[in-house]
Amino acid sequence: METIYARYPIQSVAAGTVALEVKVDSSGQVVAVKVLRDIASLTPEAVRAIKNWKFEPGTLNGREIPSNVVTAFLFTNPSSLGTPYY
Repeated sequence: METIYARYPIQSVAAGTVALEVKVDSSGQVVAVKVLRDIASLTPEAVRAIKNWKFEPGTLNGREIPSNVVTAFLFTNPSSLGTPYY
């Protein structure tokens, strides 16, 4: 329902995907984050961003329930953008 983007950390030179498992409570709030795929210089920014997300809660038999969601953040090194591929 609400997201913020993860920013590329200025001190990083890495690129790749950070995968997170997010536990969402019955009101849609993030209550826990587990790192599934770590990139040391990028993971903290992905975790910071996901903790500010608001989800629509899962439902079962018409009732809101806690749930788990897997998310992925793809980071591209900004200095590599605009480099032509041959």
